[in-house]
Amino acid sequence: MNTDNSIKSIAKLDKIVICHPDFDRAIEGIEHCLQKSSAFREPVGCMLTGQGGYGKTTICRVVMSKMPSETKIVDNHEKIVIPAFYCSVPSPATVKSVAIALLIQLKDPNPFVGTTAQLTKRVCHLLKKCETRLVFLDEFHHLYDNLRNSTRVNTAVCNWIKSIVNDTAIMFCLVGNIDFPSHLVHDSQLSRRFPKEFRMHPLQPSTQEYSGSIKPFVEGIILRCEKILGIDFTSDFSEDHTCNQIYAATSGNPAFVMSLLKEAIYITTQSGGSIVTVDDFGLAWEDGICSLASRTKTNPFKMSPGVLASHLRGGNGVH
Repeated sequence: MNTDNSIKSIAKLDKIVICHPDFDRAIEGIEHCLQKSSAFREPVGCMLTGQGGYGKTTICRVVMSKMPSETKIVDNHEKIVIPAFYCSVPSPATVKSVAIALLIQLKDPNPFVGTTAQLTKRVCHLLKKCETRLVFLDEFHHLYDNLRNSTRVNTAVCNWIKSIVNDTAIMFCLVGNIDFPSHLVHDSQLSRRFPKEFRMHPLQPSTQEYSGSIKPFVEGIILRCEKILGIDFTSDFSEDHTCNQIYAATSGNPAFVMSLLKEAIYITTQSGGSIVTVDDFGLAWEDGICSLASRTKTNPFKMSPGVLASHLRGGNGVH
């Protein structure tokens, strides 16, 4: 397979979604909060947290896919209905910049026009007019600046978000890294509006006492690859040791697992092969595709089970 065709073929994997326990738990939890928000007097907001690459944005997309936007006719006029949407907090964040970001997602024809008060009024009006039920507000950690000895909170924007929730009774899901919930507890009014946190953790390897999450994740990817790309994998990938090697190479970060796998497939196809081996994963690791996540300084795909276990137990390596 030539290079262009190989890359285009492998790119199909970017569209697949592989679930795992944290992923399913977050989707179910957000949907439960949404159900409660529709029934209770006050909306039940929540937080979706985790480091980059753990699937937070994908979770948002999955939930939103069940709540598609539409255009309908009401009193002979077209009306845009946006039940759910995703918006990132700008950096640096101001009340006006956050309002503009929301207005853009709400299809306001002139999102940059008006004073802060006027923009706020339009945000509240359009949230109600578009029958919005859920807003994913990503990069929420941009509202918390970690200083040398303290944390500075963007109080103005936080208070503005509280006012939007109060005025519209719409559910917000705050999305960001794992640090911001600890800062949120210092604002009792804001924290009580977001009582639920769904935290994404690294995929874990199997042990004698624990059935890890990385093995079913890898197996799920392989099944999709075989179906979508028509490419096979050696039987090693059904073994705990190989999955533990993948964990050591990626620290269990789903995004790095996918990157490693795509690079290994690319190496296989460029050499004219049709079966992906553990050696191909080793070559992908040596190319540096996981250098920022690898838990070992040496190639984990060349380690025996005993040596690998020693590295993982002793914490030898980098993160």
